[in-house]
Amino acid sequence: AKGKSHLRAAKLSNTKKTSTLPKHKLPASDAKDPKTYHFDPKHNKILILSDTHFPYHNIPAIEAAVDYGLQNKVNTILLNGDVIDMHHQSKFQPDPRKRDTKTEFNKTREFLEYLRGNFPKAKIVWAEGNHDARWPRWLSRHALEIFNDEYFSLQKRLDLDNLNIEFLHDNNMMYAGKLTITHGHKIVTGAFSNPVNPARGLYLRTKSSHLTGHFHQISEHTETNIHGEIATCFT
Repeated sequence: AKGKSHLRAAKLSNTKKTSTLPKHKLPASDAKDPKTYHFDPKHNKILILSDTHFPYHNIPAIEAAVDYGLQNKVNTILLNGDVIDMHHQSKFQPDPRKRDTKTEFNKTREFLEYLRGNFPKAKIVWAEGNHDARWPRWLSRHALEIFNDEYFSLQKRLDLDNLNIEFLHDNNMMYAGKLTITHGHKIVTGAFSNPVNPARGLYLRTKSSHLTGHFHQISEHTETNIHGEIATCFT
């Protein structure tokens, strides 16, 4: 009996395994996974500024935020989207009485110089929001010949390299420890948007501790799951 069992095992091992996969391969996918950005643990005192919309910025609000950052000796600044308004690059009908694009660029540049001057050693990160993204989208529609020319990019026009400001494109998910940070325009949309409490809509979408801008509205929502884990969302 022992010899027969060895014989059966040998026959099974010699049996060729047949694949159930089709012989023809699928084409390579161009789909890209969302990028992630993790703040270094040493960048643990973060000042977050969202939706400044230069040149339509709120001076007292920005000065209060900068003063808070100086008093608390922050070592990192996150510009969490929509730093510049790009009014004339909107898909909606622009108002011809509004500021021109050159003025928007110049005032945004002045702000970035002001920020770097006040925080000369801080890590500064600019996460692209939907208004910031209007510029490359406008180029793709109206100036395709220079769309891929880095010289005409937002980063180059505002000289971010010389100001030592890191630019993240709008498909980035940012993490500061366990807190997820996004601008918000790609997270809370459609059925998950909530005009009464955007933070609750954010929680329903993410089910995790999350902070966004985009809504121009202060809100907070906290829930505890069945395991006793607490998640709080902020806008």
